[in-house]
Amino acid sequence: MKSKPQPGPLSEKKAWTWRQALWQAAPPIVGSLLITVALVAFRGLLEQLGEVGYLGAFGISLFSSATILIPAPGLALVFAIADKMNPWLLGAVAGVGSGLG
Repeated sequence: MKSKPQPGPLSEKKAWTWRQALWQAAPPIVGSLLITVALVAFRGLLEQLGEVGYLGAFGISLFSSATILIPAPGLALVFAIADKMNPWLLGAVAGVGSGLG
């Protein structure tokens, strides 16, 4: 007599549907879009933040790298304030902010 094969752990799992995958991917995409819209809407505030100095460069880099859609405006603002400060220290501060964002 042959015994029935026992079901393995993989056969008991349900296959993902495209709707489940969409619901898991939606929050990061919506979050990135909201951050991008906020960066564009508050561009003047970011320019004022650049006048604060190294802390402003840190904040600009932090917020602009929080989204992958439009990181360029933050980088341009950091470049624009580089002539007023030490570029090596500014690069280090902006790099830390970008890495944390």
